[in-house]
Amino acid sequence: ILERRKRTGLSRSAKLRAGRAAGHTGPAKHDMAVLGPPKTYSDLAAISRLAGGYEQSKIYYASSIREVFQLVKKGGAKTGLVPLENLINGSVRETYDALFEENVHIEEKFSLPVKHALVALQGVTSKDIDSISSHPQAIEQCAGYLGKKFPQVQINPTPSTIAAYDKMRGENDRHTAVIIPQKIAEQQNCNILATEIGDIPNNSTSFIIIKKGKPSLKKRTTAPSGAQTKPETSIAFHFQKDRPGSLLKIFRDISDSGLNMTKIESRPSKKDPGNYIFFLSFDGESGNPAVKKVLKKIEKKVAVLKLLGSYNIGPA
Repeated sequence: ILERRKRTGLSRSAKLRAGRAAGHTGPAKHDMAVLGPPKTYSDLAAISRLAGGYEQSKIYYASSIREVFQLVKKGGAKTGLVPLENLINGSVRETYDALFEENVHIEEKFSLPVKHALVALQGVTSKDIDSISSHPQAIEQCAGYLGKKFPQVQINPTPSTIAAYDKMRGENDRHTAVIIPQKIAEQQNCNILATEIGDIPNNSTSFIIIKKGKPSLKKRTTAPSGAQTKPETSIAFHFQKDRPGSLLKIFRDISDSGLNMTKIESRPSKKDPGNYIFFLSFDGESGNPAVKKVLKKIEKKVAVLKLLGSYNIGPA
């Protein structure tokens, strides 16, 4: 009976993931646009959200972060899910650029643990391996392990972790191992050679849910799904002219308001070479009087201020 269920039945999560994948003409308006392909960390992040607050949505796998933003901006998808920052590799530049440029806002932010596994085809052992393939970030995050355990093995980058796995299976390559998400590895018919091979045990990636338009300035009364969360506000701005102490004055406004700054990032302006856009986050929601006050102060000191979102931060 169990074997028959495996062949004919789909779990609830599998149905959610089925969504609208590659080859479909486009997403439905209630879909969640997610950076594809399936069976990646972005996919796992999306599944966690569909089971905890976005049950009416299905996943549409976009080909790029830019496509996710465009779909949400134009109303082609109700929400979008994109990676924001990895604990090891840092910020995702495409996400930060699009947050400033597009008419969208951050609705929610959460972190997903990153646990890598090294897998091969059934019957293949570590002694058979002469090459290892995966996404460049996964390779980098496991560099110490690979250097110690497989110092003579050729390392091959691929567009995604699952692309490496599909290529290995498709070619029946019995001399290659691949690095894929550990949770995905447990669902495949493969030989798991090693688990939790990342160099930093507590590695994680932050993801955000984006929606069209400007964020609401109303105070949030409850956290989604009853999870333990904390409010955060994110802004982006740039100055009219580069003057000494300009950024320090912004920091002082936040400090004087009793708000804790949690993030500062800068990106070169595409429209004004030589100028920089600053991305800044601090504790508190936009409905908080202290947050409202500091936003008004900052707005008077900068050329352009964009409220990227006032949202809850929670676990996956």
